[in-house]
Amino acid sequence: MPLSLLKVAFAIKKMSMKKIFSILGICITLIVVLGCKPNNAETKQLECTRKIPIEVSLPTDLATELNSFIVSDFKDAKGMIKVFDMETGKLKYQLAPKGEAKDEVLEASNFELLKDNEETWLYVYDLGKGKLLKYDFGNLANNNSPTQIDKLKSNDRYYCINNIGKGYAALGVFENHKFDLLNDSLKKYSTYGSYLPNKEKVSNKMIDAMANFGRSVVSSDKKILVNFSFAAGVLRFYDIKDRALIHRKDAVVKPMNFKVKNDDYQLQDGLGFLDASISDNYVYALYSGEKENFNAPMPTASYVYKYDYQGNLKDVYHLDKAAFTLAVKNDDSQLFTIVDDPNSKIFVYNLK
Repeated sequence: MPLSLLKVAFAIKKMSMKKIFSILGICITLIVVLGCKPNNAETKQLECTRKIPIEVSLPTDLATELNSFIVSDFKDAKGMIKVFDMETGKLKYQLAPKGEAKDEVLEASNFELLKDNEETWLYVYDLGKGKLLKYDFGNLANNNSPTQIDKLKSNDRYYCINNIGKGYAALGVFENHKFDLLNDSLKKYSTYGSYLPNKEKVSNKMIDAMANFGRSVVSSDKKILVNFSFAAGVLRFYDIKDRALIHRKDAVVKPMNFKVKNDDYQLQDGLGFLDASISDNYVYALYSGEKENFNAPMPTASYVYKYDYQGNLKDVYHLDKAAFTLAVKNDDSQLFTIVDDPNSKIFVYNLK
């Protein structure tokens, strides 16, 4: 029986930082949820219009660009980032192989697609080595090695790094703030943000920090950052201005609600958002609400919440097949998921 993310998280303060981030890197494989219907929400049923088989071991993230699917495959040592043809599902490129060499990674924690004029760049963050690899995504056919490697300028370690236009917002294990803000050279220049309030006051700051473990996504125009915690049904919206984050709004389905027991905690309402994707106009977030199920092989959920950039709820969709990650086209025409299935498939949903 796998350990739960919740129990793992609160053993962290007794361990070294090296062990902490080794555990955080695999946390996504340790939480297990089922999709559930949100309370008192009007929903629109979405039916899959196409299924695309792909070859992956443990896919943990999904994005689309240039008629391709980009998938983070946590277990594949030959290349933890895979690029598939959007029409056929055929593997086109495999990047970020596991290893100690310059172009290799120890652990691909998260990736982002960034556009600079007419060029598209793929940034892969290696948690194990504390560095960013930069790939010319539009030129992978001629060169699939990273063109630039940026390394952290301190001993700080982060489980998620997001580009915010001029610098980066980094998530780690911090007792007194939410983000470290880094410049373009990955040197910390400031900190920002607080954790989600719990229904019951928490005096142990490390427990509070670990209950807020999650991820962030950033819009392509670098105007907003959206952060979510696996343990709460809350999306926290931030405006991005002049290398700074400004908290705009919390979009709440279910607030953070756990009880502290010694050095551990226990959720009272189940897990929250598992993933999010941002189009040119909206934010789409995959919501659970279920308690952990240790018999299920992967974390999944069946509901997608759609918000505008101001954090206002627009739609709630019910998927016909539980999924554990999602992506959306920039024009909001199609939604894509990787489903909970013995043979990994990408499900395609038409939104227009």
